[in-house]
Amino acid sequence: MKTLLITFALVLCAASVTAFSPATPWRHVVTSGEKFFLVMDPGNFSDVPGKGVAYRAKRDGVEKLWEVTGWYAPPGDVTLSSDGKTLVRVVSGVLYQGDEAKLPNEEVLFFYRKGKLQKTYKVSELIEDVKKGMRVGMFLPDRYWVSETKIAPSDWYRIETSPDGAAGMVQHPEVFQLTTLEGAHFIFDLKNGDLLAKGILKKEEPAKAEEVAADPFSEDEPDAEHNKEQPEKAEAADPFANLEQEEENAGTGQPATRPESKSEGSDKAQPESEVRSR
Repeated sequence: MKTLLITFALVLCAASVTAFSPATPWRHVVTSGEKFFLVMDPGNFSDVPGKGVAYRAKRDGVEKLWEVTGWYAPPGDVTLSSDGKTLVRVVSGVLYQGDEAKLPNEEVLFFYRKGKLQKTYKVSELIEDVKKGMRVGMFLPDRYWVSETKIAPSDWYRIETSPDGAAGMVQHPEVFQLTTLEGAHFIFDLKNGDLLAKGILKKEEPAKAEEVAADPFSEDEPDAEHNKEQPEKAEAADPFANLEQEEENAGTGQPATRPESKSEGSDKAQPESEVRSR
């Protein structure tokens, strides 16, 4: 019984290590809107290669649209367009085997249209400084270079030619945006993978941030002194201060209200003197 428990515990430990290993691939689904989704299958790394199959959801089931074979990408490295036609694969973790001279020639960005490869980009086309623009992985010897990827609406236009030969401007419904750890921002056409624009994201200077943070503190000090002076002025101008003084004088018999009583007393004294004189 004791041997059985020990064996069962070892099996659980081995299973947990395998489940949480970052190198273990698994089947996952990439969705796009409510109709389209992609199933990534890692295969078995021997006679069954990895592949991705795109489907359209219907009321009575699903419809297979197209597939890509020969590779596998983990969640986060595969993006599907909203129309279900374009697949973008980003190799965010580039395998490093000890030779930095090979890194610039590694292909790390792929554009597929209905299962067919349209365009690829190498590290040298997206990263200027390989040593500074690529970060070492925590568990694997991979080099990471991607900060953010997304598909977003666009205001870009392209020129297309109709079957009758007429050329016109057509708006890109969506574009693929990619930002590197270096701060470079790329915009790609989802139809053919062409690069539409490239720019560098602006970063705030530390000196300006310190000045902005210091301005409120410099303004608070005079306000605090001003607020302290206001209660003293309010007490000096308090109208109830005179009323309290009059009440105290009235209680001690001081001549605060006496002049009126004297005048009344003098008026009453006259009739008495007149009666006596008579």
